[in-house]
Amino acid sequence: QRFVEDRTRMLAAISHDLRTPLTSLRLRAEFVQDHDLQEKMLNTIEEIQTMTEAALAFAREDSAVEETRTVD
Repeated sequence: QRFVEDRTRMLAAISHDLRTPLTSLRLRAEFVQDHDLQEKMLNTIEEIQTMTEAALAFAREDSAVEETRTVD
């Protein structure tokens, strides 16, 4: 059970560490004057965000179905 709790905390930390810079990039992209460049940047950021969310969801699902058992 401790392993599952540790992994849950680790996933929360990783989630925060990945989302924070993406949010920062998105905010910076919003201020880009060149509309075409801004659109490309936002699309790329969205793709990265989608991949990040999918990877985190996969990791969460994997930890949700993990059985716990007592180990000596």
